[in-house]
Amino acid sequence: MSADAGTLLQEIDACIRQSVAVICVLGDQYGNEPDSTEAAPFAAISRERHSYAQWQFLLAKYHGRSLLVFAPDVDAPLDHTNDESVEKRLRQVEFLNQDVESRGIVCVTFRNASELEEMVLCQLGMDLQDAETVGTTVLQA
Repeated sequence: MSADAGTLLQEIDACIRQSVAVICVLGDQYGNEPDSTEAAPFAAISRERHSYAQWQFLLAKYHGRSLLVFAPDVDAPLDHTNDESVEKRLRQVEFLNQDVESRGIVCVTFRNASELEEMVLCQLGMDLQDAETVGTTVLQA
């Protein structure tokens, strides 16, 4: 990400505007969120508090981009300890239930990072060699 693009949320928005499709990985962690000043220009999309990953989802829907949503399977090994507050975890569960599932969006589950990579490439009609040849842009919040 470039240093002169504005805020992180503005940069996420700019990347999504230039994309054909957006891949969202939504797990049990809420993560970080923009402060109210950073989120203010996006109030027409939502006035609620959202994490950066949730904003990626919302901005993709707002801009009419194809959206592929993935979530770790309940048996997937965690690569972190879930030390977030109960409030943040509940906010993530609420988002997954109200914003993702209520829109009829299918959330594909994966068991590990390799399986996720394979599933994403399959959805894009590519294999690993194609991805390495074409190159990819990964946006992580």
